[in-house]
Amino acid sequence: MLATLAAFPLSATGTPGVSVRITAVDPAPGTELATGETLYLRIRYDSDQPLRFQARVPAGGSDRGAMMNPAPVYPSGQGEALAWIAFREPRRLDQVNVVVFDERWQRLDVQAEPVDISWYATGAGGHRPAGWTRELSDHQQSMTRTQVTPAQDSGGDLLILLMGWSVPGYFILQFLAWRLQERRWRIAGRLPLAVAVPLLLWTLFALMAGSTLWPLMLLFVAPFLFLYLAGLLLLRWFTNRWEWAG
Repeated sequence: MLATLAAFPLSATGTPGVSVRITAVDPAPGTELATGETLYLRIRYDSDQPLRFQARVPAGGSDRGAMMNPAPVYPSGQGEALAWIAFREPRRLDQVNVVVFDERWQRLDVQAEPVDISWYATGAGGHRPAGWTRELSDHQQSMTRTQVTPAQDSGGDLLILLMGWSVPGYFILQFLAWRLQERRWRIAGRLPLAVAVPLLLWTLFALMAGSTLWPLMLLFVAPFLFLYLAGLLLLRWFTNRWEWAG
């Protein structure tokens, strides 16, 4: 791979010893994506220090609804990296910036890449990412897991575990809450469905669209729904005990 990289001249940044170039963009300009689908940028670099890369909305633009790649530390030397961006709501981008950081998140450079990509909630989607996106994405996720895991303490591990178990836990509690018959308890027990149903539809849509972030929203929201229903069912149980005692 190093011989291949050497055949492509790189653009120097404002930092001596660091050169970066965007060599490919997927999908091609003019493509219409569904919300949740991803715009990928392939990066070649030659650096005497470790680097991070992240796709960003151009300065002055709104990043509302944006989802951006994690930025693990890529080792010094010659190599390839990946940056990507997606949106959870309709949006059009004429340009995307790849921000280059050092290992300590100090900004070194910004590579601007012209694009013409639109995201639509309906009537679009189905784009098949190029083969290189999967290879670089898998490598990036592997580096992210490797670099994040040693930094997590036991409390962080427990939190992640609980977030994961809250998803099936919510569905179990929702089934139990559905069986509540009294009017006020029935209404309170079904309120989480107003959040859960759209969330599940979005999660399934993002999964089918090939988004690498499809489970994140579910993992972040499920604990709150679980805690709400757990508190509701506990309150109902205590209320029944008080009624029987009375």
